[in-house]
Amino acid sequence: MSKTVQYAIRALLYVHNQNNADVRILSVHEIADNIGSPKPFTAKILQTLTKKHILGSSKGPGGGFFSNELTGQATLYDIIGFHEGEDYHATCILGLPQCSDSKPCPIHFQYKLHRCKLNDMFKDNTIQQLADELSQGKDQFQLL
Repeated sequence: MSKTVQYAIRALLYVHNQNNADVRILSVHEIADNIGSPKPFTAKILQTLTKKHILGSSKGPGGGFFSNELTGQATLYDIIGFHEGEDYHATCILGLPQCSDSKPCPIHFQYKLHRCKLNDMFKDNTIQQLADELSQGKDQFQLL
């Protein structure tokens, strides 16, 4: 998984957790500092998530990003697709453009099996579910 996707997931988890009780507008600087991502890179990721309506944003002094009704519903599958492209979920692991069931690469069918399982897992996990598990201490995890 690319750094972009990893930072996007961490940013969503951070913003969502900070907006649990009340809507809190968070600056790019605060989000970047708390997820360990460079500020310009974080800004680009947050803009993509805002364009996809997964985050809300406000402009001007005191502006920033906040969780909205879609943030918690976003799946890992959605987030990967936003940043890697929709074809990411079905592309050849070797990057061969002609690879398909009828013209498979050497590991096409092995990878297809695992890719389908991964895609199912990505579709079954939402930001809300991950945030809940993290806040319940099921994982000894911190964003940094």
